[in-house]
Amino acid sequence: MINGSVLDYVWKGLIAISLFSTIVLSVALLGSFVINNYVSKIKIKRFFHLHSGLLSGVLLLGVVLINMDSELASACFSRFAEQTNSLNITRLISAGYLTILTLLAVLDISKTFFAFRRLHLLQPVSDKEVTLLWRELLGKLGRKSFVPIYLQTGSGSPFVGGLLRYRLIVTEALMRDVQSEKFRAILAHEAVHIRDRDSLWLLLSHFCKRVLFFHPLVYMFYSRQ
Repeated sequence: MINGSVLDYVWKGLIAISLFSTIVLSVALLGSFVINNYVSKIKIKRFFHLHSGLLSGVLLLGVVLINMDSELASACFSRFAEQTNSLNITRLISAGYLTILTLLAVLDISKTFFAFRRLHLLQPVSDKEVTLLWRELLGKLGRKSFVPIYLQTGSGSPFVGGLLRYRLIVTEALMRDVQSEKFRAILAHEAVHIRDRDSLWLLLSHFCKRVLFFHPLVYMFYSRQ
């Protein structure tokens, strides 16, 4: 059973992150509409990365501040929660939020576990021509350490797996056309993902969406990526 004071802490945090994230997301969403037709896709991607980092900081800082500063907490309607009738409602909301957040976390952890398990079962690509091309593309983007390539059965899109130690996953269907410019362009695209550490930024944006799963603006903002 969760202690009532913990639920009160969560309630104050929910009020804080709701208010602060609404401001950040509103500005970011407006900004994404403004710059959409004027900058390159790379700059738009970095714009989303920047605001994912900013939003994460706002979420963490907001929870800390609202529970440290009693005056700020009062400004965010903690007096409402102190009323006997309202206290039960706020604690119920907090308990519901924690329950859903826990279920989502368990789902994400399970998916991640099975995904990494499948990655470790894949076989490395032995084609020397593909390996040399991949090493060349990584070198052009300033990547000194080699990222291994693994083969996945069936069709589908290639992707980069891992957060700190990367792996490039390609499909059998893609490997049938290694001489084409399309194949080279696809590998170059994946190399850019590694250079920009997009998997880490993706994790950060996913964290924001999970913490703010109740907030419609977070879905609107990230749907524009």
